[in-house]
Amino acid sequence: MPPGTVPLTAVDKVLKFVDEHEDTSLATGGILVVNGAAPDLAALRDHVGSRLDQAPVLAFGLDRATVCWKRQGPGFDVRQHVGERVLEPGDDPMAAVLDLPDLSHGRPLWDLTVLHGYAPGEYMVCYRTHHMFQDGSSLFATLEALFGRRRLPLPSVPVPRGGAPVPRGGAPARGRARRTDARESAARTSRLVKSILTDPGIPLRRRVPWLPNQQPVSGDCVFRVVDLDIKQLQEVARAAQATVNQVCLATITGAFRMWTPREWQEPHRRRDLTIWVPVNLRPADRAGALSNSVGVLPVTLACGRSSPREHLRQVMEQTSEQRIRTHRDRGRLLAGTPFPVARRLIYRFLDPGLVSACVSTLRVAPRLSVLGDPVRTVLAVPAMTPIQRLIVAIVQYETSVTVCILAEKSLTADSSPTTPDHLGKLCGEALAALHRAYT
Repeated sequence: MPPGTVPLTAVDKVLKFVDEHEDTSLATGGILVVNGAAPDLAALRDHVGSRLDQAPVLAFGLDRATVCWKRQGPGFDVRQHVGERVLEPGDDPMAAVLDLPDLSHGRPLWDLTVLHGYAPGEYMVCYRTHHMFQDGSSLFATLEALFGRRRLPLPSVPVPRGGAPVPRGGAPARGRARRTDARESAARTSRLVKSILTDPGIPLRRRVPWLPNQQPVSGDCVFRVVDLDIKQLQEVARAAQATVNQVCLATITGAFRMWTPREWQEPHRRRDLTIWVPVNLRPADRAGALSNSVGVLPVTLACGRSSPREHLRQVMEQTSEQRIRTHRDRGRLLAGTPFPVARRLIYRFLDPGLVSACVSTLRVAPRLSVLGDPVRTVLAVPAMTPIQRLIVAIVQYETSVTVCILAEKSLTADSSPTTPDHLGKLCGEALAALHRAYT
């Protein structure tokens, strides 16, 4: 690739296809909730401009002629990417976030908006990006670079797992090197086939979608937020020798069970619910936080069982380090598949007859601040696909754990038996039940 350019990943290409052929917005983002008076817009623009050396990814845009990510020239100006929205007292800032205009494809696919006026002494900074430009892990890495101590490297062509890339214009491997490459490739293929046979990950046959996924698709979404009790999460994690992420997923299991009680009874009698959890496929430096580079970890939640302990046991079994590593390796091996194959695979994981929802868990570095104002809470705004009805993102930041629910608007109708507000309330109840089971 020419200097300053990075090829699109397989996921990037599929999301580009979705963007061009589906009536949906693939904007995703992170929100910093801050106490204090909103910053001066000019000062914020200067701050973001001064951080470009810490977050060079912000200067990369989609070059449609070469279909790759390309670094902008020295005249790149961040001011057109940083703006504000003044709300009326009492306005819903979350609704305002969802109402922000579409990202412009004529420049790098991100923007930063300050929302203020909705409540005294509080404001929000919303960073949005197109989902093919960044995934959840990389967009929060960018926020850590803009408002924390993180420094991201210049995005570059990723190094293949197991060896260095062949220099541009260099000779292909020969002799012993070629035989070694062939053996390593055969071993990777063998491991991939074996892992798929022993752990296919998702149901192989479609079934009637989960009740929330039977609601109509309007194209509009609602956003709800609920805080979990960090003390209860940590106490359960210690008692069960689990991670906080695992306790969060067990909490979601219990909440989903209470949210749709008839699903676990006759005549429906579901026994479980398959969700997918994104896993980061990037190297340790996150490759400069450019592109969507996530794999899929399918997790079957034991919603058909009443025991909170069983909810956590099944989550722990399916989110072991070994299983995550296996699916991460599988994702990296599949990342080089041709576009038609990648599109088919990704659409399969979005099929509500196979996978019911996406639940992501994200950890954000502490001590973020906006021009001196400490960040109080961090929220995630997932991207909704045209065939999903529910996406949940759980964000850990300092002493807060926040469940962010993006739901199809039809779920809020009076006739809907499953409303996102009710789900948010049930998350707290499910955690309390889990806590009682372990203390």
